[in-house]
Amino acid sequence: LFNFSLLVQALGLANSYYNDRGTYTYIHKMMALLFLPEREILTEFQRLQRQAESPTLAEFAEYVNSTWISNMTWSPADWTVFKQAVRTNNDLEGWHHGINRRAAGKSQLPLYVLIKLLHQEAHLTAIQIRLVSEKKLRRIQRRKYRDLQAKIFDLWEQYDNNKRSTRQLLKACSFLNGPV
Repeated sequence: LFNFSLLVQALGLANSYYNDRGTYTYIHKMMALLFLPEREILTEFQRLQRQAESPTLAEFAEYVNSTWISNMTWSPADWTVFKQAVRTNNDLEGWHHGINRRAAGKSQLPLYVLIKLLHQEAHLTAIQIRLVSEKKLRRIQRRKYRDLQAKIFDLWEQYDNNKRSTRQLLKACSFLNGPV
């Protein structure tokens, strides 16, 4: 989402995004491509690309194409999140926040203090791994995100059971995807 936010701003689309429902919907559908199965992404992208109603949206689509769709380094197979539970770096951010808190907010720890802190963290991680494998510890997730994830998995199940087309899946996911 961060890259899309920067792109919307760089292309001067922010005003249209906030004031024009068509632009808003178009950008959200582009952002929701990652929720589709890899085999469907190119087809849906090309359909969206043809729907670009302004030169700026066409430029937006071309950037998405060159950066995400046709990129030789990161193909859609690398970035699709279809049927994947964890789709953010929130877990890593949470760990980082926790270790900073345990370091008492000090930004430049002496080496021996840092080593002690990392050793304690390694010990805690080993315990957490054991507890997770014994199903005694679960991922802590805010209700909002747990509910959102449940909705997305429900949409994927409907798609798999042929109760939603690819286009319907994209549209539904575009409503669930976050703001730019």
